[in-house]
Parts: sequence; structure tokens; C-alpha cells
Amino acid sequence: MSTYARPEAPQQGNELLAFANALATISPSLNNYLQEEGSRKQQEMEDLANRRFAGMSFEEAQSAVEAGTIREMENPWFQAAFMKQYGERLAYRRINELTQAYETDFDKVGGDLDEFISTAMRADLDQYGDNRFFVSTYNQLMQNFNARAQAGQAEYKTGLMVNETQGGVFDTFLGMTREMLAEGSTPEEVFNAIRGRYGENQQMLHVSFKDQDAELLRVASALAEEGNYEMVQAILRTPRRGEDGTQLGALGDNRDFAADAARILRRAETVMFDANQRVSLEKWLEFSDAANDGRMNREELLAHHEANPGAFSDERVHALIRTNDNAVEQALEQQRRETDRLADIAAAQHSERSLLEVGMEAAKVGRAAWLGDTSVLTEAGGERSISGDQWRKLVAKEIEDSLEREVEAGRSTPEEAFGREVELLSINGLTNERWRNMLAAAPVSATVFTTSGGALPDNLAASLDLYMRLHASNPRLLANHIGNETNMEFFEAYRIARTFMGQDEGQAIAIAQQATNDPDQFRGAAFAQTALQIEQQVQGLGSEWWHVGPMRTDTRNAYAVGTEISRIANLYAALGLPAVNSVKEAKERFEATHTNINGWWINTSDRELPPRFGEWAGDMVNTYVQDFPDEGWDAGELTVVPASNGTGAWMIVHGLTGMPVEDVSRRYFTLEDLTGHQQAHEQAQQLRITRTTNARNAAREQGLSPSPGRPGFFQNHTGVFRAEFDEGSDEPTLVPLERPQGPQGTWDWTEPDWPNTTHR
Repeated sequence: MSTYARPEAPQQGNELLAFANALATISPSLNNYLQEEGSRKQQEMEDLANRRFAGMSFEEAQSAVEAGTIREMENPWFQAAFMKQYGERLAYRRINELTQAYETDFDKVGGDLDEFISTAMRADLDQYGDNRFFVSTYNQLMQNFNARAQAGQAEYKTGLMVNETQGGVFDTFLGMTREMLAEGSTPEEVFNAIRGRYGENQQMLHVSFKDQDAELLRVASALAEEGNYEMVQAILRTPRRGEDGTQLGALGDNRDFAADAARILRRAETVMFDANQRVSLEKWLEFSDAANDGRMNREELLAHHEANPGAFSDERVHALIRTNDNAVEQALEQQRRETDRLADIAAAQHSERSLLEVGMEAAKVGRAAWLGDTSVLTEAGGERSISGDQWRKLVAKEIEDSLEREVEAGRSTPEEAFGREVELLSINGLTNERWRNMLAAAPVSATVFTTSGGALPDNLAASLDLYMRLHASNPRLLANHIGNETNMEFFEAYRIARTFMGQDEGQAIAIAQQATNDPDQFRGAAFAQTALQIEQQVQGLGSEWWHVGPMRTDTRNAYAVGTEISRIANLYAALGLPAVNSVKEAKERFEATHTNINGWWINTSDRELPPRFGEWAGDMVNTYVQDFPDEGWDAGELTVVPASNGTGAWMIVHGLTGMPVEDVSRRYFTLEDLTGHQQAHEQAQQLRITRTTNARNAAREQGLSPSPGRPGFFQNHTGVFRAEFDEGSDEPTLVPLERPQGPQGTWDWTEPDWPNTTHR
């Protein structure tokens, strides 16, 4: 659009102009000259304005106009050309701003477009509206923009209304389709139902049949993206009828929609194929995963294969079935193995529980010391050997644990549980490993650093308390838990200081440390006299304890016993005890750490032994002497000592020389051997009792009475009868004895085979 406007003519009051006009009336040539000269000057100023404006940015031009720094603006031709271009530039700038604001900020539905544009123009006209050259171009461009914008706004609202109407038709058609398909309607029924809405939509919404066909085409396109090929086919291939019932053919055959219909149909087929492929792959993966786990439904696979021919090959179907069958078999085998494993674990646990139960039952009657080697089942299904020592340790631990459970349950007090544990450990010759460790650690932890701070460390205080309680309850059990002479002397020094010297805990600990580290410091001048008194009491035959305990008359190593008692008594005397008290305490300590075996007192403080060990070990010695008379031993010459082969066995030796007996097979015996010996003895004893009882009952039934002083013999007026037994039987046969011949003859009073149960 041209922005040129001729400037106004100069004012009429100019004398030179009047003169020129006068001359022009005289000479036409001069008039032409003047016009040409004026046009030339005008063109020069306009060109200058155009060049000047072209060399500026809009901001520079705006700043120069507002500041009034352009001198040429005094020329009307320059001003007219410059301000027209300025107005045009500002108008386009404002149009661009309004166009952008219209798209981003303006309410196209409810907004006032005229006010929107006028508000933007008002600021420009307030500033430059007094310049008619600016206004001439600015107003023309802005008015044109306003007209175009108003027309576009009206078109937008109309299109919006149409789009909303058509969008409503589209949404209705698509919703009907999905709802009816979900309810089980066929695609043809859905299409006919939609076509049945055309007339109503035309009447109520003013949407023509053709526009509704376009919307239905959009529905087909949406369904194509879902892969609903059958519904798309029904929409595009089902014949239609017009408003008057005229056959119109299929929507896909309409030339206006044919191209799009073909594209939509191809798309539906493609999406359907891809979906089928994905479904087949997903279904295959589903069946495959299930088959690998052995949980595939075979009937479901075959039904799917039949309903979807070509999805899976027959070979792949059979492969799935084989895989599933193999997995099922493997699962069953694994289940069988797991069942066996759990059974092995349960059997192992039961075996271990049974081992403890048997051990605890033996402990209740004092027979745990005789527990021998055995075996338990393992969780792997095998067997694990358990030595007698291991079994006894398990029982000792179970005794402690069971009593702790009783205390926790409130069924026993801690004092009652302690007393019961001491009793069970004592009668079974068992050791509490926790107590042993506590007592072993106490002397080591009793240093100047740990005992100089007032209160003793908890572990040391607990160990000292345990020692005092065990000494008061059972010194022999205590000795079995110490097993170390140095530790014994530490605890004994503490006990003597507390019990006899009246020292407090700290003083008693200090004395125990000194007595252990440097016992000679206590042996002053008075000690020699006390030591002499001790020696006299130990050697004196008139002492009241000489014929009892370790110094009884059948003691065969009396000298060694006396020497050891003297040594221990001297230790007590060094701590300040009188001689009588020292010997008494030494005697008790000796008895707690030694066992009399066949008249020989042996140190057994480091062994876990049953209470009757000395008796049974002595019987083993006597049995050996009787079984090997050729070796020439007297039963009183032999005793037993711990074997040095690390097996925990005992060895039969000469009491004085230590020389072992000759027969190697019988030289050694273990607690297990003693167990067998004891069991054989008890069985023989029970057999004797049973046979004796049965013999008396049988004699009573036959009218016989016991022969006075003759066990197993019975008599009546006819003669004497002896009870005899077959091997292994406890049923007697009463056999009459032959009468003695002649006046010097006697009855055969040979005792029946009861058997003999006396210790040899």
C-alpha cells in the first residue's frame, strides 16, 4: 500500500511567491519551471527522509522523534515523508504485538476484540496523534488490521461452534461404538445404530449427513489405531441409506472419503496384525514361562492354538507341552528331594533331642558319667560320631540351660537352680564349661590395675562369688572346675583371708595376689614353729583323723599323701592359719582333688569322673589280677593313673614303681569300659535277684523250705534240693541232691549259678 501524500502548498502571504505567480501569469514557461523546481526540491527532501529513516533502527528513530533532534523535520516535505514511514513502522510493530497477544493472552470466546485493539492504539495516538502525516498511515494500517481481526474472530467462533458440534457427534459415535461392542453387539449392529442417529443429529444439531459421515470416518480412524479391524470394516464397507431411503453404497466408496477410507482400512489391518503379533508373542511368553515352571495349563494352550491358527506352530505347541512335562517332573523330583531333606533335618533334630533326653534321663539318676560313644543323624542324611566326652558336655550344657529356663519361667529361684545344678554335676562327674572358664580367667584378671579402683570388675567379682559358693556346696566339684594348682592357691588364699582372717574383699584380693606371686613373703619366724606342728600332726598316729579319709589304714601311698597334705597345710599356715586349722583345710582340699583307687590316692582334679569311679576302677584292677594270675601281681600292689596317650583312658600300673601291667589289651580302660562293666554288674545283680525270688516261689509250691544258711537250697523230710538254671534263663529246676555215703559223707553244698555279683 502507497504511503505517499502530497504536502500542502506554501502559505499565500509570501511576497516572492506572489511575485512568482505574477510572473507566471505573464509567462507560461516560467510557470512550468517553477513547478518543476518545486517537484525536484520535494523529491530531494523525501529521498533524504527515506534514506535517513532507512539508516535507523526503530528505536533510534523513535528516540530521535521524541527528542526532536532531526533538524530536517522543519522541512514539511521531509517531515511528511519521515513521519509517514514512522507511522507505518509503528503500526506494523503494534500489529505484531497484538497478533501475538491475541494468540496467547486474549480470550477468544468472551473477549472484546475492538477494545483489545483500541487500547493498544490509544497510547500511540496520544503521543503522535497531532501529526497528521503519522496518523494518515498509522490509522489506515491499524483499521485494516482491526477489520481483518474482527473477521477472523467471527470465523473462529463459528468454527468453534461447528467443531464443538461435530466433536460432540464424534464423541457420541465413538462412545456408542465402544459401549455396544462391550455389551456384545456385532459391528453391523453398531453401525446401523449410529446411522440411525443421523436424522436426529441433523434436526437437533444442524449437522448434515455428510458432516456426520466425516465424523464417522474419524471414528473409524480412531478405531483403526486400536486395531479394531472388524469395526472399521463395518463402518467403511456397510451400505448406507439416504434420508429418503436411497441406497448410497458404503462410506468407503464415496469419492469424497474413498482415499481416507482406504488409508484407514490399511492402518486398521496393520495395527491389528501388529497387535496379533504382540499378543501372540506375549501369549507365547506367558505359556513359555508357565511351561518352564511346570504350571502351564495344557488345555488352555490347545484351546488357544485352535482358536488362533498360525499363531503357534504345531511343533512349538508340542515343545511347550514337553517342556512343561519335564518341568513338572523336575519339580516333583525337587519336591521329593526337599521332602527328604526336610525329613533328614527333622530326623537330625529329633536325633539330637533324643540324645539330650537320654543324657538328661541318665543325669537324673547319676549315670551321665557312664555315657559312652554314640552317633547322631546329620541333616545331610548321614551319621556323625559323638564321643562320650562330647555327649557328657552336651548334657552338662543342657542341665545349665534347662535350669535357667526354670528360673526364667518362675518355677525355681536362682539359689534353688544353683543347688540343683551342683547336685546333678556332682553325682554325674560333669563340668560346667562356663564356670570352668570363669574360674580360669579370674586370677589373670586380678591385676593391680583392675583391683585398685574400689569395686572389682564384674567378671572377677562373679568368679570369686562362684568359687565361694561351690566350695561351700561341694569342694570336689569345685576342684574339678579349677584343674590348676596355681589358680587353686589364688582362690584358696582369697577364701582363707575372707573366712578366717576377716579381711574385706579388696584386702583378700591383695593377699591372694601376693600369695600367688610370692608365697615366701608370708613365712616369717613364727611360721617355722607352725610348720613343725603341722608335720607332727600329719605323722602322729594318735591324730583323730589318721584312720579315716586319706590316711585310713588301707592307704598304700600314705607317705605321698602325708607329704601332699603337709605341703598344702604349710600354704594355709603361711597365710596365718593355726596348725590345726591348716591341716584340717589341707585334708579337705586333698580329699576334693584326689580319689582312692584300690588303696592308692590319685590326683583326679583335672578329670570329669563319676562319683563311684574309685570303686569301679578298683574293681577293674582286681579283675585283671584274677584274670592274669601268671603275672604274679597282688591286688594291693596295683592302681590306675591317667594314660599319657591323650585318649582320656586310664592305665593299670604298679602303685610304687609306676610300671604298667603286661597285657596291653587289658592294660588300658576308658569310662566307656567302666560303663560296660557297671552294666554287666547290674544285669548280673538283677538276674540273681530274679533267680532267687523264682527259686523260693518254686520251692514253696512244692512244699519245700529254705535250708538254713544255704542260699539256693531247699529241703523237706525226703531230702535236700538245689535250684539250677539253664544259661540265660531265670526259671529254676529243683534238683534233689544225692545223699552222702557213709557216716563221714556230706551234702554237695555248691552254690547255684545266681550269678555272683560281689566285687572281686
